[in-house]
Amino acid sequence: MEFASKKKRILVDMDGCLVFLHGPWQNRLNELYPGKNIDFSLIKESITDECYELWGITEDQCTIPFYEQGFWENLPVQDDALDYFHKITKMYDVVITTKAHFNSPYCAYEKYLWVQKHLGKQEIIMTKQKSYVHANYIIDDMIENLEMCSTFMTPICYTQKWNQNWKGFRVFNWKQIYDFLLEEFHKTKVLSI
Repeated sequence: MEFASKKKRILVDMDGCLVFLHGPWQNRLNELYPGKNIDFSLIKESITDECYELWGITEDQCTIPFYEQGFWENLPVQDDALDYFHKITKMYDVVITTKAHFNSPYCAYEKYLWVQKHLGKQEIIMTKQKSYVHANYIIDDMIENLEMCSTFMTPICYTQKWNQNWKGFRVFNWKQIYDFLLEEFHKTKVLSI
């Protein structure tokens, strides 16, 4: 299967890669539940029952910010993401792939607004199964997504506290993503000559 564009395609995750989700989420939970000392540094791969017990809140209480109007639209950009993202789009066909969380009435629309505000006219696909979207690379912070896509595309793990068990290629910032993809782009150009 070939794309209409001759550029290779990259899937880029929003939450935890382009968007700084976990800090604002933790801060909002601490506003909602003062004295609970909710600390996401305890997360290894995902929030578990152990975390809920430690914090003294339920899973439903933990996701309340996801249902608040304005939460998704106002999340900050991950450090250094925008400049490098725009540089990457000059070499690759970039598609934002993200999940609309927990049946939130605001999440999908606000993620769309976030992309328009920060990236302009950029393709975005909302899906729980990123492996359904054909691409050459995926940039994600969730091990599950990277593993699901690894037989079809090159996984690039955006390092977070919860993905330390990932054994494959990883980056720590958007400059490293750009440097890797620039090198891959030049390899492709040399091979096509």
